[in-house]
Amino acid sequence: MKSDNGGYHWSISSLYYTTLTYISFADSLNGLIVGYNGVILRTTNAGVSWYEYSSGFTLSNICIAYPDEAHAFIGCEGGKVLITSYGGQS
Repeated sequence: MKSDNGGYHWSISSLYYTTLTYISFADSLNGLIVGYNGVILRTTNAGVSWYEYSSGFTLSNICIAYPDEAHAFIGCEGGKVLITSYGGQS
């Protein structure tokens, strides 16, 4: 869900039918969500739309660090760490 007024009102930004475990934004526009079955969702427009990318694993992605628009680190069950230098596109 998305809020444009600090959480006073919420609207559905996207429907997704798996468990999503963590969300992180690098700035006001660029965000990533990770979830079960290796799901990675990415937005470049503050959550108005989300695009799905595959991590290539069926493991659950359990946490994410998104320090800037280009780089992200995703921790997965089993001790795997995924790293991107392309904003989550690969």
